[in-house]
Amino acid sequence: MKKKYPFLSASPSYYSHKMYDDTNPMDRRYDSDISVKQVKELQTGDCMIEYYAFHAGRWDARLAAVKKLTDQGLLEKIAKTDIDPRIRIKAINKLTDEEVLREIACTEGNMQVRLAIIAKFPDPAQRQAKIHYIARYDEKEDNRLAAIEKLTDQSVLTDIAKHDQASKVRAAAIKMLTDQSLLADIAKHDKAEYIRAAVVERLTDQHVLADMAKCDESPTVCRSAIARISDPNVLAELAKVGNKSAVRLAVAEKLSDPMLAQKVYADLAKYDRDRNTRGIAIAKLTDQRLLAVIAKNDSDSMNRRKAVTKISDPILEQETVTYLAMNEEVSWRDRLDYALKIEDNVIAQAIIADFIIHHAAEDYFESEVFSKLTDQHLLAGVAKNAPSLRACFVAVSKLTDKNLLTDVAKNSRHDRIRAEVMKQGLDPAALADIATTDADGRVRMGAAEILSDPAFAQEVYAAVAGNEAEDRSAREEAVAKLTVESVLAELAMNPGNGHVRLAAVEKLSDPALRQQGYVALARHDAESEIRIKAADALVNNDPDENLLDELILICGRELKSSDDENIRNQAAATLLTIYRKYGKRKIAYTYNGTFIRTGQEGRSSHEDWVQVWDDFGFGWDENHTDEHTDTRYTYKIYFSTER
Repeated sequence: MKKKYPFLSASPSYYSHKMYDDTNPMDRRYDSDISVKQVKELQTGDCMIEYYAFHAGRWDARLAAVKKLTDQGLLEKIAKTDIDPRIRIKAINKLTDEEVLREIACTEGNMQVRLAIIAKFPDPAQRQAKIHYIARYDEKEDNRLAAIEKLTDQSVLTDIAKHDQASKVRAAAIKMLTDQSLLADIAKHDKAEYIRAAVVERLTDQHVLADMAKCDESPTVCRSAIARISDPNVLAELAKVGNKSAVRLAVAEKLSDPMLAQKVYADLAKYDRDRNTRGIAIAKLTDQRLLAVIAKNDSDSMNRRKAVTKISDPILEQETVTYLAMNEEVSWRDRLDYALKIEDNVIAQAIIADFIIHHAAEDYFESEVFSKLTDQHLLAGVAKNAPSLRACFVAVSKLTDKNLLTDVAKNSRHDRIRAEVMKQGLDPAALADIATTDADGRVRMGAAEILSDPAFAQEVYAAVAGNEAEDRSAREEAVAKLTVESVLAELAMNPGNGHVRLAAVEKLSDPALRQQGYVALARHDAESEIRIKAADALVNNDPDENLLDELILICGRELKSSDDENIRNQAAATLLTIYRKYGKRKIAYTYNGTFIRTGQEGRSSHEDWVQVWDDFGFGWDENHTDEHTDTRYTYKIYFSTER
């Protein structure tokens, strides 16, 4: 015969007897294979129900088994020993013996189970007394919270709501209160914001809520109170007498009277100290005149902009932006933005031009503003006076009036602008005037070249080249363009800038004059560089013995005493040329071994004598060292004729 319960090794009666000895649930063996479906298939009275109630591994399977149990002894054992509170509660609900229930209540540690036991007491007063005791005096906060959910006595709940040390417990008690006067008293006196907010959620008295909105120091509580006010009269009164901006804003949004709401917004937009509050109120305003007043007078630039964008009346909008664009107390960036909105081009262009000349430090403004700037006189003013070179170029590109172009060519603060304008077909008389009077030599030369008068151009070149106050590079450019021998000779011989004189000497076609110029520079020029360059030029022009000796002394003096290694390099090169070309042996015994410079190389060299090149010239390394410094080799270069 096939067994009904093949998983049991003994008879069911054995297991049902054996399980009564399982006093410790932690030592009990659980069968995880038992399912709820298996339990539900059993008939009431089946001995396996008892086994499943104690040994099913799944809690829901044990719960299903307990539901089928009727034996009070087994239910008591499960109520005392099952590890899952849900199972114990189910067993307790089926127990009928009050003494057993009291015994379990004395030892049960889980509050939900204890409350389930208390709920079985037949006397309602006794049940509430037990729950009151737990809710009021239990040490664990979670236990008190669970008990409060079962309380109905309003006085007990009020006592807990006022005096429990835990704010969560007080809040839970408040949620159970229905007495509006008690709630109002707690709302006015409890110091915890969390509690007051919970009270507000229970209040329905409109006047109490209004008092909370007016007097509570917490913005959160105030907003919650306003959200629960539905009486339009109370809202209207609160909108009039409220002393908090946030409260009045929240009230205004709930008002059914649009005129009163606008009045509140207007009052806040005009007088509130907080700029953010004013901004919110401005966004709600519809009064066009008031928006214009606020746009003109608000101290915050963002609020002014917000008010302007709310003005829909075209005439009022133009009046407002014109006022703001011309108001010197408004920042220049804002003034420019307002100017771009002005439809009156005369005013708009004047403000834009003034901005470009005096305040436009950033070029990114210019592409936008120039699209509106078309007035020729204003463009000329920008081209002459704007600090931004790009702005000046854009202004010039838009200029067509010849007289104004001439004015810009003569008076612009930028020499590049003056030079650019000259190319735009100016009157010859104006060009001649510029070539004669302009402060910049290059501009003067440019004007002279445009005139195509060679003689006049030579006069301008001579004037620029001979002007000691002029930039050296401009003077050298002028010398390079000079062709008149007498002017070049005069520049070469007169005291002045050595570089300009050297450039003039090099341009001379008369060998005698050129030789004389080089000698004068080699002997007397104030700069070592010019003296060495002149000496080097003379060495290559077959000087006589006396001049050659003098050149050796000049170069030798620079080699020994100059602090500039570049000059020492050049002097060494010239001395070496003299030695090789003219065999002046005294150079060897006078200057050999003279230090030229210290150098660094990124490579190693082991030659005793190394010719070294660098940006300054060359020399000879007499004693190369392998001293390693920062992956480079340092060495000292000395003058030597033996190389």
